[in-house]
Amino acid sequence: SSLVLPVFMLMTAMMDMIAIGGTNIFSSEVGKGDTKSANRYFSATIAVAACMGLLVSVLALFFVDPLVHLFGAKGEMVSLTKEYLVVIIYSIPIMLVYTCMEFFVRNDGKPNLALASNITFIVINICFNIYFVGYTDMGIAGAGWATILAIVIALFVTLLTFFSKNNTLHFCFSFSFRDMFFILKTGCGM
Repeated sequence: SSLVLPVFMLMTAMMDMIAIGGTNIFSSEVGKGDTKSANRYFSATIAVAACMGLLVSVLALFFVDPLVHLFGAKGEMVSLTKEYLVVIIYSIPIMLVYTCMEFFVRNDGKPNLALASNITFIVINICFNIYFVGYTDMGIAGAGWATILAIVIALFVTLLTFFSKNNTLHFCFSFSFRDMFFILKTGCGM
């Protein structure tokens, strides 16, 4: 899995850019008392994360073989790296959405829920890795699928925020491409 570390680094950079851009704008709008605008940016951030994740995943799937060689895989490591990388590429959209949700839950005054989702991800990922890699015939791909399942479960933990009495996060569809661009621009520090 260390051969695909560049993919995780790229995912982390994208997650931080989107989540930090969106939550900074969200917090600013909440501070102004404009929850309608704040939720527009919340929704736009989730949309940006999903769209960028899908775009990067589709592009990465077309370039799996060159990426594996670029990362330095040789010999039998080529097939193992490719097997793991393909599964991890599938996780990019959900990982981006999960990270954004975690940031927003924290900004919405629920740091314990954000922490619970993170701990859930880590513990479930470890348990599923042990099971899928050690007790099934899934091989190295099992580690990737363990990560995906852990992300999905952790995402569901963040969604518990919508059942809270003091929740201020609400999805809406009134955002624009300008809002989405502003999130990316803010996340890049521009």
